[in-house]
Amino acid sequence: MANQQLDYKFLPTSRGGRYLVVEGFVFRLNRRRNDASWASWRCQEKTCAETVSTVNDIITKHPSPHNHGPVHNEIKVRETLDRMKMVAKSSLGPIPTLYNEVLASVSDGPWTEENRSFIAEMPTYDTVKNRLYQARRSTFPPIPSSRREIVIPDEFKTTNAGEPFVIINDGDDDKILGMTTTVNMQHLCAAEVVYGDGTFMSHHHSSCSCTLSMLWLVMDFESAAKNAVSVNFPDDAVEGCLFHYTQCVERDTKGLAFRATTTTVEDITRRLTSCITRPVGGRRAAWNHYQYTGPKPLAWSP
Repeated sequence: MANQQLDYKFLPTSRGGRYLVVEGFVFRLNRRRNDASWASWRCQEKTCAETVSTVNDIITKHPSPHNHGPVHNEIKVRETLDRMKMVAKSSLGPIPTLYNEVLASVSDGPWTEENRSFIAEMPTYDTVKNRLYQARRSTFPPIPSSRREIVIPDEFKTTNAGEPFVIINDGDDDKILGMTTTVNMQHLCAAEVVYGDGTFMSHHHSSCSCTLSMLWLVMDFESAAKNAVSVNFPDDAVEGCLFHYTQCVERDTKGLAFRATTTTVEDITRRLTSCITRPVGGRRAAWNHYQYTGPKPLAWSP
């Protein structure tokens, strides 16, 4: 019955051990018998000789009064850091973000003196970030330094519904990965217009049973991507992405002196942007129409 009157719990240590927390005081493991059921715990303060005994994690010897006060904030800090580590292990979110979110959830509420003192003792992100990244590395595979080292565990090869997700996993030093589902591939192969971004090597795989039937491929202006598409899809029409083109126009006009008014630049940007909403097949005609009806070419100053 005496045990029910004590508020005690166990907290993990950074080395895989445990602390015993009793009524706001922290105890470290002092010694343990061979059968491991009995353990003696000593207060973590070096100047305090108080001890606690447990049998099968149940307190059998109660502590006497300590020569110092309880350390509630220190315990709350330990619990908060443990929670951050658990979130880092189970979440893929950015480590700085999870640090702020967990800290905000713990300190949420009225700005009391208790919250102020807790925040004052809470380590900063720079102090604990290495421990959080280490906790994540203990659960997730390390970042590979080469394509040969990329090994996808079986649990990451399927969707939550159990459908295969990694459809291409070929090669060693030249390994190529393809990740999608069968349904997504069917949608892609049936599409008349395909939008692409980034540069990839072309790779045919036996699991890709469908054939692309696209009429238009819209992509950015990377030379490598354009060359790869022209080789693998010579019969398809390729158009540059007007969003990227408009960005280039806006970026270049900001850095150069020219003999055009601001209205002229705004009109160019507006007309280019309006082409984005047109069907892909009609964009070329819209651009040709703009060249004849739009403002004259800008006269750039030397």
